[in-house]
Amino acid sequence: LFVGDVVKTAAHAYAVIAFRDQTRVTLQPESKFKTDQFIQAPATPERESTLFSLVRGGLRLATGLIGARRHDSVLIKTGVATIGIRGTGFDLIEGEECGGKQAAAGKPGITAQVWKGGIALEESHADVASGEAVCVLEKGQPVTKVEAKTDLGTPRPDEVEIPDDTFAAGEDGFVGGANSSLLRADNQRSVGRGDPFFSLSPDSPLETLDKFQGDFGLTCPGGG
Repeated sequence: LFVGDVVKTAAHAYAVIAFRDQTRVTLQPESKFKTDQFIQAPATPERESTLFSLVRGGLRLATGLIGARRHDSVLIKTGVATIGIRGTGFDLIEGEECGGKQAAAGKPGITAQVWKGGIALEESHADVASGEAVCVLEKGQPVTKVEAKTDLGTPRPDEVEIPDDTFAAGEDGFVGGANSSLLRADNQRSVGRGDPFFSLSPDSPLETLDKFQGDFGLTCPGGG
């Protein structure tokens, strides 16, 4: 994933996204999620910044090292609220109803329920502690307390085992099919940068761009 990329899930599928600072996100079915900014700099934590957008649907998020070092460096945007974190784990779910009131057509509200730490809904000036849940229909509107928690039916991201051979930043590879193993490219030239269907980080230098011609001379452990 590059900054600016959008992940979308199908109707009966969810995705678990693992960021290199140990932040984890479970993306609910029929959801759309964007990484707006991700800067990791352990030596200078004041430069670190993470900004995500829940464009549609729902997610479960467990913050990682960036949020642990400096709480105000992590923000999550939704259509009706900006979520600040307090070193935490929580769920965000779009909804058409909140406190007996209906959302405007095509403009769902958001429910936030915290299972670890705490969050702040910035425009509503509301803090939500572990075990609490609130909802809001419009940006800046006061939150409404929610008594019944929603079972999202997907795993907490911090309880999902991440494979040891997960690709790290700077690595490239591919799979040959649905049941194939992950294959790393031996060549240092990037498969992703040469593929027109991939996007790039805005700060990628132009000299790293490769025109996709299918002649990279890449080899892989499978002999392809």
